[in-house]
Amino acid sequence: MSTKERTLIRIEAANRRYFVVVIPGWNPHTKVIVNREWVPEDIADAIRPGDHVIARVNLGAQIPSKLRFSDFEEAPPPSDI
Repeated sequence: MSTKERTLIRIEAANRRYFVVVIPGWNPHTKVIVNREWVPEDIADAIRPGDHVIARVNLGAQIPSKLRFSDFEEAPPPSDI
């Protein structure tokens, strides 16, 4: 298993059981299912499609089923440039 790295995650869809996400730092073209139970409740309750979160993910995984997540946190709002 590779080391987990802190990375941005985009929420594509959400329901009571899971989130559909894209992890641009891993594969920007693949949607991944993240079990809601893996995300701290306060963050999971606030997540909506289109939101971003940050988590530690083993970005060296070859396939989605090998991805491991930890240390979820809210992403700061995008800054105006």
